[in-house]
Amino acid sequence: MKQYHLLFALSCLFACTPIDPDTPPLDECFFCTTVSPGPTPDLAEGVITQQNAGPKRAFEVSEASIVWLEANLYSLQYWFMSGDSLEIIIGEATDDFNYHFPKPTSENHILEIYFNEDFVTLKDAALSLQPRPEENGFHTVVNIHTELLGDWNGTVNRVPFLQ
Repeated sequence: MKQYHLLFALSCLFACTPIDPDTPPLDECFFCTTVSPGPTPDLAEGVITQQNAGPKRAFEVSEASIVWLEANLYSLQYWFMSGDSLEIIIGEATDDFNYHFPKPTSENHILEIYFNEDFVTLKDAALSLQPRPEENGFHTVVNIHTELLGDWNGTVNRVPFLQ
């Protein structure tokens, strides 16, 4: 009889514990174990330069963040002082901070990139997300080569992981 009471109590505990579908499972989230959810995206600072597609342009970051999308997918988003934006969709497959395109999905990889919400066709790309726990954010390094929009290179500091 005691086994049934314990089983009933455990089933109530698990059934009554809410599961938030908007929060990544902590045991599957490598970001969650390296940097606490960050303060605000407006603390990010840095510049990403676009070249080899017309005049060289320097995009100064006004805000940046990393957000969980679903399963092992994340979005690294940069908003620039010019009003433009750059979004990099990444897939996490290993406990590594480097992402590449093209790359098999069994490794950390860059899936897609959007500039001002328009899809960007890639030649190749690399991204490094370096945790900075003392800043409660990431130091990001981008090196992107596109078919039509040239090359994008730069570093941005204090990029928070937002839950």
